[in-house]
Amino acid sequence: MDLIENIQLVRKDGTQVSSSQVFSKQLIGFYFGAGWCPPCKMFTSLLADAYNEIKRDGHEFEIIYVSSDQNAQKFQNFFRDSHADWLAIPFKHEAIKALRQRFRIAGVPVLVITRTDGTVITDLGRADIQSKGCRAYDHWISQSQ
Repeated sequence: MDLIENIQLVRKDGTQVSSSQVFSKQLIGFYFGAGWCPPCKMFTSLLADAYNEIKRDGHEFEIIYVSSDQNAQKFQNFFRDSHADWLAIPFKHEAIKALRQRFRIAGVPVLVITRTDGTVITDLGRADIQSKGCRAYDHWISQSQ
């Protein structure tokens, strides 16, 4: 996907991961959220549980956090303390604005599920996780074919 091509994503421990590693996954979830947002805090916990189960089952899935946090410290605190071991676009990276525009993000939390080429499978990933938990992955896979 061109908007995240050739950037260094980060893990919550601060290690950097080339975005090219994400392209080997079957599905990518773009999670738009912020620590100041109470619904984001609640959803992040559900998403982390589902993500961990999906990964434990051996599925090729990755989540990339796209922050709307107010400053770098708040981003770091929310990402480190509340998120699973997925990836994030560095705070204030220009790709954040481009992704918000591409996926028409008006508010948070939003979970957009895509193929690795950027084709949107659903922009209702939040509702899927809330209603199906880790079984949402199977639903997304069936929609992606």
